[in-house]
Amino acid sequence: MSFHDPRKYPLRPGSKGGDTSDAAAESIAAIASPLRFLALRTLSRLGAATALEVVAQSGRERWTIAPRLSELHALGMIEDIGARRQNPSGANARVWQLTATGHKALAAKGVQRA
Repeated sequence: MSFHDPRKYPLRPGSKGGDTSDAAAESIAAIASPLRFLALRTLSRLGAATALEVVAQSGRERWTIAPRLSELHALGMIEDIGARRQNPSGANARVWQLTATGHKALAAKGVQRA
């Protein structure tokens, strides 16, 4: 089991540096954990999905959910399955699914496996 410092990425939203990026990361920090849970739960229901598919099903804005998938990946809770799907812009997007660690995290919160 790996230890992640709760004050740093991926448990705390990342920043690309600069005052605006730092401010954006700080503004979402308080709700990042519930949003990660929402993204994880949504992906579980979908089985396998792109970031935009998770966003669409979550009912939240892209900027609140899509970065949480990167955090979940860094935490080992989701994985890229190697498939690609075309998103609305025509670009190919990764398809994600939960790992055993992701399923365990949901089970610990009382969420049944989809």
